[in-house]
Amino acid sequence: MEIWLAEQITPDCPVYNIGQFTEIHGAVDPTLFEAAMRQVIAEAESLRLQFIDGDDGPKQYVGSPAWSLPLIDVSADLDPQAAAEAWMKADYEQPADLLHSPLFCYALLKVAPERFFWYQRTHHIVMDGVGFALIAQRMAQVYSERVKGVATSECPFGPVSLLLENDIHYRASGQFTKDQAYWLKHCTDWPKAVTFADRQAPALQHRLRHTTYLSSQSVRTYAADASRLAQFVTAAIAAYLHHLTGTQDVVLGFQVTARLGEDRRIPGTAANVLPIRLTVQPDMSLSSLIEQAAQEIQHGFRRQRYHYEELRRGLKLAPSQRLFGPTINIMPFDYDLCFGEYASTNHNLLNGPVEDLMIAVYTQSDDRPLRIDFNANPTLYTTDELIALQHRFLKFLDAVAAQPTQLISSIDLLDAAEQRQLLVE
Repeated sequence: MEIWLAEQITPDCPVYNIGQFTEIHGAVDPTLFEAAMRQVIAEAESLRLQFIDGDDGPKQYVGSPAWSLPLIDVSADLDPQAAAEAWMKADYEQPADLLHSPLFCYALLKVAPERFFWYQRTHHIVMDGVGFALIAQRMAQVYSERVKGVATSECPFGPVSLLLENDIHYRASGQFTKDQAYWLKHCTDWPKAVTFADRQAPALQHRLRHTTYLSSQSVRTYAADASRLAQFVTAAIAAYLHHLTGTQDVVLGFQVTARLGEDRRIPGTAANVLPIRLTVQPDMSLSSLIEQAAQEIQHGFRRQRYHYEELRRGLKLAPSQRLFGPTINIMPFDYDLCFGEYASTNHNLLNGPVEDLMIAVYTQSDDRPLRIDFNANPTLYTTDELIALQHRFLKFLDAVAAQPTQLISSIDLLDAAEQRQLLVE
């Protein structure tokens, strides 16, 4: 409902488009691929949701929107990769019409005879990151079965009605009441959210993004387990924010799937953001801050289905009041997929609106470097500011990973050139 209302206020805003493309390292049969795509879309009811705006508010139903799978051949272009990326950008920058047209777009882009991009874009009102992963996994499975000429396996998806019914049951349950009481008490005397920016602005444009890869072995020791990595990154960001701003009461957003049991197998939108509050002192080590972060995340996980929009209303926050500063998004989804005999690599394009700064960390299934995205509201940060912020954070991250027991205040964020500029020049 919050997404629906946001779209009514700014209907020409494309920030609720989410997207990715899957790079397939080999030849693709377009006919078999489209047949597989049609089967998966028929199985995934959330993709086919359509909306009606009546006198008593919006309603949704599972329809059969007309769609096609275009084959875009850019292999003869001087720069096929750039041409493919330009085509995708032109699509995802278009605002969606919630009352008309399908709320998804899929395309197959031929970059070379042995290299294809499968482009995927949906609206966040019907799909989140978990749903994206479920669709990609099923698509790889169905296409591979068609290539082999074997019978298609049973659909693992549940109906979207089950996702909605489970939410209704939760809201009527004693667990909802307990979760509500916990969060309202937990957020009493909540501090002002401090960020790296010096002002606020709504998210009306797609985020700025700067991506880097971190191969530091010290950091990778935390990456073997998604929970441990989440605690480490959360503590490191809190310490980094303290280092740069001096704030000791740090509040961060932590993205969660908000799915339990059978909901984990239903594509749709259920994701939530937990408010995480950490106390950072200069004489603390990162190790002690990790313990604090682990406890906060663990308590939040138990109550992750209570949505932060409900919490904002319960706390009677003004629209301009933020509940948290930077947001952390750990992406442990399995994208080690094969299409027929060919491996693939997933490339995230859009995660939805970014109010301030979102730091996304993508885990890999092997020893490949961690991918770290800094996504920022372009009204609040310039590209140069974002790059500098990320550069210093990676330096900080490497330092605390190598010696997690050292005092946070002892870590130097300036490189040799910057030290010379300050102290000598």
